[in-house]
Amino acid sequence: MSTLTFYYSFREDISLVQNKQGQPRLKTPQGNTPLHNLSPGLLAAFNALSHAPCSEEILIAQIKQYDHQPNFAPLFYYLERFQQQNILSRSLMLQDTPFLTIEPISPYNPQTNQTLPVNQNFCLSRFAYLRRDQHLFALASPRAHSRLLLHHWRLGALIQHITTPKSIDDCLEIWGDLPSDWLTFFLNTLFTHQLITLMSTPTETKEDMDNNLVTWHFHELLFHSRSRPGRHIKPTSKTYPFVDRMSPPPAVKPPPTTNTPPIDLPFPDLNQITAQDAPFTTILEQRHSQRQHNPKQPITLDQLGEFLYRTARVRARIPANNFTQYETSNRPYPGGGACYELELYLAINHCQDLERGLYYYHPENHQLYLISSPTPQFESLIVDAMFATVNQTQPQIVINIAARFQRVSWSYEGISYAVTLKNVGAFYQTMYLVATAMGLAACAMGRGNSDTFSQVAGLDYYTETTVGEFMLGTPA
Repeated sequence: MSTLTFYYSFREDISLVQNKQGQPRLKTPQGNTPLHNLSPGLLAAFNALSHAPCSEEILIAQIKQYDHQPNFAPLFYYLERFQQQNILSRSLMLQDTPFLTIEPISPYNPQTNQTLPVNQNFCLSRFAYLRRDQHLFALASPRAHSRLLLHHWRLGALIQHITTPKSIDDCLEIWGDLPSDWLTFFLNTLFTHQLITLMSTPTETKEDMDNNLVTWHFHELLFHSRSRPGRHIKPTSKTYPFVDRMSPPPAVKPPPTTNTPPIDLPFPDLNQITAQDAPFTTILEQRHSQRQHNPKQPITLDQLGEFLYRTARVRARIPANNFTQYETSNRPYPGGGACYELELYLAINHCQDLERGLYYYHPENHQLYLISSPTPQFESLIVDAMFATVNQTQPQIVINIAARFQRVSWSYEGISYAVTLKNVGAFYQTMYLVATAMGLAACAMGRGNSDTFSQVAGLDYYTETTVGEFMLGTPA
């Protein structure tokens, strides 16, 4: 029989610092927490927790070394307090070798361990995922408030073993060379943190029977939990993570180099439009999706120019300053951090005075640049729009909304893609309202093929590709 031995360390985002007066503080994502009346030995113990996992014996030894009259009660008080605050990681040691680290990633981490029923089968949760984090495997789930760091390959093999229903006895039988108390603790830890789920029937798990969970797909729950604070310890704010690695992309993308000259779009008279437009509430109430376009009366170049000018043009550029640290711009729709990463590529199918093809709209020059003549991939963009909107007729124009991802990820960390999708939603509404005011048929699309678009536009998928699509034309 082995004895379970645990070592403690501060979570990776926690550090011990001192203020200008030399007062020790714990630096956390929520701010600095003062630590009052620490003895030299207790301060040394906390310094040790900041650098490597330590057993209680190691921490006691630090106090004995630095304090003339050692008092261990404050140590156990703080250890209990740190565990309640979920800022301590626990490492399970087997023969002085780390095998497993339990790292809390949420202030709502459960404080009590749960025990697996002995005679009931279980299997790995469908929400659990294993990924490399530096030199270790990290096992996590959007349902869990902790993640497990696996220090040995046997743990990864055990995780693979329970992808099919097993009982505790099954695991003990196959992994009998591991200490039974250690193996049982590991399985109970998985159960506590919802990384495994009990079987309700021989083929269905309790997760499968839970109507609140069955509607969540793995990637959607993961994206939801990781792009908002609460179930992870990573930043979700403007941290400028790449400020020392690369320059921020420009606020306005330079015009593309094409074989044909750009097409100048007409500039509408905003004063005249303001006088003629219907009242805002009328436009808002009349707004609705229109999927059918009039094949006998395609949209005109003048209408397209007015639509793009009213929805997507660059009103002004704002130089970088101490507040933003990057160049920004001002446009008719709202954009997170004024990054304005969205770019428009118009798949023109039917438009008066404009040949079919994929065009890039330059929002500052108010010009269209022909990117690609009709190709099989271009035709797929048109057909995909029909399927995405359950339409039997081809749209006149498909506006492909691409994102220059680095425009947002250069300054935002953890939420950059979520910010982009929110920007798409705001842009959708802007296009809907302008189209309604102009008497045009508009419809946002729920999906599109980003790979097909990248091939037509000749863009790198990881640098700039579509995050939304929008159909535009004259109403049927």
